[in-house]
Amino acid sequence: MKINCDVIQDLLPLYAENMASQGSRDLVEEHLEECETCKQELGQIMKPGIKISMKDVDQVKGFARKFRKHTINIAVMSVFITVSIISLISGLFFLKPGDEIGYVILYLYLLLPFTSLVCSLFLGTRATVLKYLAPIIFGIFGSLVPTIVFHYFSWFALSFGFIPSLFGLTIGHIIYLCKKKR
Repeated sequence: MKINCDVIQDLLPLYAENMASQGSRDLVEEHLEECETCKQELGQIMKPGIKISMKDVDQVKGFARKFRKHTINIAVMSVFITVSIISLISGLFFLKPGDEIGYVILYLYLLLPFTSLVCSLFLGTRATVLKYLAPIIFGIFGSLVPTIVFHYFSWFALSFGFIPSLFGLTIGHIIYLCKKKR
């Protein structure tokens, strides 16, 4: 019985992997005796190619985990820096005379400290070295914004970025340690 090459080529991967039934194997072997094209196709299939081992898969998964962890950490830092830049732009370009108190209350006493607290809390729950730099970075940004907007450095303004960040980091680290013990 003459079998079409398309049918045999569909069976070749199963034949090469010893997954075809005995009847299919016999049919493929009979066809291969007569067809040079299908023999070459089988040779291509049997050629050693890229083999993926479980070790490779585990390495890729480990890399993906680390990449995701670092991406999230950078995103959290970016959120705080974005809020700081918005505060700075708002103070430099949209602050009108007489609005200083509202600006200070909204941005410097509420928005920046709250963002600093939440971002540090989130970073504290993660296993990263970056979390220990967060209070310093947030403190610097917390003092830079009023210094640039009002041309006056204040240690008090520094504390509104640093203290909430330190508090959030402490709570986040306690949560991280509790999760780790489980």
